[in-house]
Amino acid sequence: MTSNHHSQEIQDSRRTVTRVSLVLLLLCSSFFALYNSNTAYSSDEVWSVKTSSLNYSSEMAALKADIHPPLYYQLLYVWIRVFGTREQAVRSLSGLFYILSVFAVYGIGRDLYESKTAMLCAAIYLTSPLAILSAQFARMYALLSLLSTLSTWLYLQFTIKPRDSRLRFALYILVNILGTFTHVAFFFLLFAQIVCHLLFYRRVRMMRFVAAMGLSLVPYVFLWAPVLLGQIGHSAEGLAWVKRPGLSMMGDLFLLYGGAFWLVLPVLLYLWWRSGFASWRKFSKIHIISLP
Repeated sequence: MTSNHHSQEIQDSRRTVTRVSLVLLLLCSSFFALYNSNTAYSSDEVWSVKTSSLNYSSEMAALKADIHPPLYYQLLYVWIRVFGTREQAVRSLSGLFYILSVFAVYGIGRDLYESKTAMLCAAIYLTSPLAILSAQFARMYALLSLLSTLSTWLYLQFTIKPRDSRLRFALYILVNILGTFTHVAFFFLLFAQIVCHLLFYRRVRMMRFVAAMGLSLVPYVFLWAPVLLGQIGHSAEGLAWVKRPGLSMMGDLFLLYGGAFWLVLPVLLYLWWRSGFASWRKFSKIHIISLP
């Protein structure tokens, strides 16, 4: 009886710690999303607000001269009609996507490991310079990060922890469709999932995975691919300002994508020192899944 009572106390204590940690994640992510978000718009953000203020037909005509799909602009169209066009109000949509992404990363870590590791994964993403920059930027990149994280989470449940669920299968397809209509970079994630499935999970629901991937791509192929062909022609003419990448740019990219790693490196080294090589392997995996 005493043993059961003690075990229940431990479980209750762990739940309390998890809840407090999740609240801290919410507070910290909200701070990063709102901090310094009332500065003047950049030229790209002006384009976002201007395009999203148009009616549907005018917006589609404007996007034909751009390179991005329409989903973010449609969401921002609704957002600015509710909250207005002030800088902080417009950027708060990206901030919301960033906050949701933090908890999606936590979900991935919890499914793969346990709550403590999930919290560390979320903390790495939370402090990622690129994630914070996207959260304070009125563009589609925070939405892209959210949908990419959700797609990865659902794919892992689909493969590593197979569960028969029509709802989860439908959500995976829906998230992928939304991702393809957010940014062309989302296709790199889908390609990575295809390669991963062919290399490691060929015996895990292959036909269902093929069906899910096909259904994920069909709407884009029929609704937006013809527009994309015209966008490529327009965009090629307007990319003369892009500089040839050099070593300094590679350093900047490293800081953007992996700069947060150095903030948690002392914690990771401590885990490695306490548990040896097993924690070193875990530390490597944590870093990989937590990058934006």
